[in-house]
Amino acid sequence: MRRRAFSCLSVVLWLPNGLMGGQSAKADQTGGFLRYHVPLLAYAVLVLGVSSIPNLKSPDVPAFLPLDKVAHFVEYAVLAFLALRSVERLVRKCAVAWTFAFAAVFAVVDEYHQKFIPGRQFDVVDLVADLAGAAMALVLILIIRRRHSGATR
Repeated sequence: MRRRAFSCLSVVLWLPNGLMGGQSAKADQTGGFLRYHVPLLAYAVLVLGVSSIPNLKSPDVPAFLPLDKVAHFVEYAVLAFLALRSVERLVRKCAVAWTFAFAAVFAVVDEYHQKFIPGRQFDVVDLVADLAGAAMALVLILIIRRRHSGATR
């Protein structure tokens, strides 16, 4: 347990070096940054941009169809997928855990910053939908990978 915690901690200390162009085991010098990291950065900017729209309202739909929560779920499922692609290019150990941690921190920051946008507020239920979407995406990716790796053996 200590060894795993230490290896994950070393990843955190090394991660900024990897993002700034340091060497890594999976470093792809020809377009790796554009292919794996820029989509995540662009999507994160898009998410924050949409979150910054004042007085943004959900479409009127029946109460049994919480379209707003479905949108949050899908939004963070996509974020988790893109983040995992990015994180795995930097580290291999604990990539899924670090991806979920990133998505969780990003969700909290996203919800918190809405407190300062007219007509918007911090919503714990939105945060739960965000985290559920990220978690579901990561679980599905792990299941698909496990089945795929089992099929190729």
